[in-house]
Amino acid sequence: MWYAVALLLCLLCVRGPSPAAPSPAPEALVTPAPIDKLCIRAPSHIAEFNAAVAHWDLRRIAAAANGIVLAYHLCEADARMAPQAEEPGINYFVARQAQYLVVEGRCYAALGDTARALQTFKDSDHLAEMVAEWIPTSVGLNGRNTDRRPSMYKPAALDIRAANAYEIAKLQSRRQSRRPGMTSPSGPPPTIREIQEPPAPSGPSTAPLPSPSP
Repeated sequence: MWYAVALLLCLLCVRGPSPAAPSPAPEALVTPAPIDKLCIRAPSHIAEFNAAVAHWDLRRIAAAANGIVLAYHLCEADARMAPQAEEPGINYFVARQAQYLVVEGRCYAALGDTARALQTFKDSDHLAEMVAEWIPTSVGLNGRNTDRRPSMYKPAALDIRAANAYEIAKLQSRRQSRRPGMTSPSGPPPTIREIQEPPAPSGPSTAPLPSPSP
């Protein structure tokens, strides 16, 4: 069974924090409901994220997004120790981390913390690149990779990379606004498509993803 619900993602024109600064303009983003059967660490953090968005507290949203990123990172680590196949489970965890880092970075940008926002977008881009460029490691009798199918999360990872490029360009254009030729990206930010949980494993030879130790 698949779970998804529209939440709010922090988007705005990047300005320093001041009473005159505009309020963030919300954008619908499909993200999991507070139930994630693959990462049981995540739901409590997602619930906190929902509550922070409802109160539109940017610092609290950033902290909650960071908590979700850490939860998916720990689930990724659990899966790698099992070990589990990278596709789809591990790539799902990595894509989720990249997605919520975009949210976190936009909050920092809104709060005027440009350096932290830039680093967060770069961290997100690194994770999204891992998913976008992933290919299976299976090798045939000729010693070559016989399976070149990309991750099912490659399209979303490319969306995330486009979103990060947009946000980084916007921040850098502010830093260098006095230099000729530097312009802020125009138009709305790229949309990040839905990242769905992978299908439940089936068959006696497929083990479930591990649960964290209490």
